[in-house]
Amino acid sequence: GEPQTVDELRQLLMQAKPVKACDEVDWTLFGLSMATYNVAFSLALALASCWGARQIRRAP
Repeated sequence: GEPQTVDELRQLLMQAKPVKACDEVDWTLFGLSMATYNVAFSLALALASCWGARQIRRAP
């Protein structure tokens, strides 16, 4: 049945599937993880945004 308490809900959720450690990499491409691609893409987007903002400020 349905869990009646928080502890029962916690047990049900923990049994659903095994807990995965945060330091284990599931997927890589060319030896880089998705987290690495996320950092690189976010940095590129931030730099492009700063460049665009400067261009707007310089416009007459």
